[in-house]
Amino acid sequence: MKKIAKPAAGPWEAYLPGRKFVHQARNFKAICELDTYERDSATVDATARLMAAAPELLEVSEAVVSQLRDWNLKNGFSPSPQMMLLIDMAEKAIKKAKEPPDEAQ
Repeated sequence: MKKIAKPAAGPWEAYLPGRKFVHQARNFKAICELDTYERDSATVDATARLMAAAPELLEVSEAVVSQLRDWNLKNGFSPSPQMMLLIDMAEKAIKKAKEPPDEAQ
């Protein structure tokens, strides 16, 4: 079994003037630099902002799924099909963020 690497600690921020990169907020260590070759600046900036939000998006996704499951159990409710779809979508995104891709793909 492979050891799963942990991502750089958040929060992250996007640095957009000149060279475009995402860095750790507390120490300015670069997470990644974005390739701006043949891409418009607005697309690169939007991508950097989304990447910078990733740690918080993962954290809130995990919290929401946990709270929804706990609330339904405590209150004896069966989640609606729409709620189950949302929980399933969030769990897939969480898995994508935390697990390496299947090497067979």
